[in-house]
Amino acid sequence: MTWEPPIRITKPRLVVVEGKDDLNFFEALIDHMNLQNIQVVECSGKSRLGDYLEALVIASGFHQVTSLGIAVDADDDNSATFESVCAALRGANLQQPPQPLVPIGSNPKVEVMILPRVRENGMLEDLCIESVSSNPATPCMESYFQCLNEHSVFPNELSKAKVHVFLASRPTPDKRLGEAAKAGYWPFGDVAFDQVKDFINQVIS
Repeated sequence: MTWEPPIRITKPRLVVVEGKDDLNFFEALIDHMNLQNIQVVECSGKSRLGDYLEALVIASGFHQVTSLGIAVDADDDNSATFESVCAALRGANLQQPPQPLVPIGSNPKVEVMILPRVRENGMLEDLCIESVSSNPATPCMESYFQCLNEHSVFPNELSKAKVHVFLASRPTPDKRLGEAAKAGYWPFGDVAFDQVKDFINQVIS
């Protein structure tokens, strides 16, 4: 199995995420937590996770990996997403945890995080919006979407739309979710991110 560009493993603990926004978000969170020796990599979408893991396990340097975390969005079905991640792990001959946030095995230890939280449907965007619930801009954002509803305008992906609208209120209004994380726009100290931080701490431990 080949992967373009080639997978480059530089640290003994890996977190695999879906895309560039997720990668930037997790890198910013890890920096906030002041953690070392943990690398974030992207698999270019959940549908490519299986292929990515098969390429990862034969990549140069995988023998040094002691801990492997996988974090993907639940979207509409948390349980089905977890099962699909386990199927991808099985296809790469990696151990499958019995449930999210319960690590299994060693060298590498494997742990799975289904965002936004255990047994909840949704995505990373939901946590970001929850984290700014007390921000003065949030009621204005909610009023905007209420206005849209009153005019029978219904965004297809409400959480993503809310992120865009909230970020339009920031000093640099054109950042994506991950860029906003690196700019400090999401308050990582908020309880909304507690379970994600627990996941990272278990990967690093």
